[in-house]
Amino acid sequence: MQLRDLEKMPRVINKKIRLLRWLNSGMILPFIIMAASSSIILYGVLFILIK
Repeated sequence: MQLRDLEKMPRVINKKIRLLRWLNSGMILPFIIMAASSSIILYGVLFILIK
């Protein structure tokens, strides 16, 4: 179990590095817009449900 976890660790670090590179490659703006719009939709649905 512990050996498997140790093997998984570098993969997780690589994913984080890849994510940072992806964010730096000019994809950050569309991602922020997407996140904002999805959160607005979620809050709208919650507001309707609460009403």
